[in-house]
Amino acid sequence: MKATRTIALGLSLVAATAGVGEAQDAAVSLSPGATVRLAEAATGSRLKGTVLEVSPEFLLVRTEPTAAPRRFDLAHLHSLEVSTGRKGNVGRGALIGFLPGAVVGAVLPGFGCDGDCSGYIPASMAIVGATTALIGAAIGAAVKTERWQPLHLSGAPSVRLVPSVTPVRGGLAAGLTLRF
Repeated sequence: MKATRTIALGLSLVAATAGVGEAQDAAVSLSPGATVRLAEAATGSRLKGTVLEVSPEFLLVRTEPTAAPRRFDLAHLHSLEVSTGRKGNVGRGALIGFLPGAVVGAVLPGFGCDGDCSGYIPASMAIVGATTALIGAAIGAAVKTERWQPLHLSGAPSVRLVPSVTPVRGGLAAGLTLRF
């Protein structure tokens, strides 16, 4: 019973840390020097670049270091996101590492046991899962990904449907969030 509580606590901690660093900043400013990702409404093409100038009607963005700046009318953009920086993925790595480790830990006692080994399964899941969670967390800390904050464009639809996947007890849950 104690090992089962340990596993449940471990899963709770891993699930709780999976979202660390993913919270969106409440106020992201769009200013010269900011890195942006935008999509043009007409072509649908997505571009990434550095903002050189901001006005209420347009953005002047350099998409390549040696390319000439491009002017993007805000009214003709489908989406606009500002980079909030590169961050590690410790929680996500721990979760990704823990899950297969716990599965291996559940199967492992059956290979070296002649009798009833069901009492060893929770402890094995906890030990192997925790070990692989540490490995996953270390890899996640080393892998930095850029995080993006979407900005609302005036004239753009303010209602959006955003899909999400969340770890829950016994697997994953899919959901849709209506933002307006």
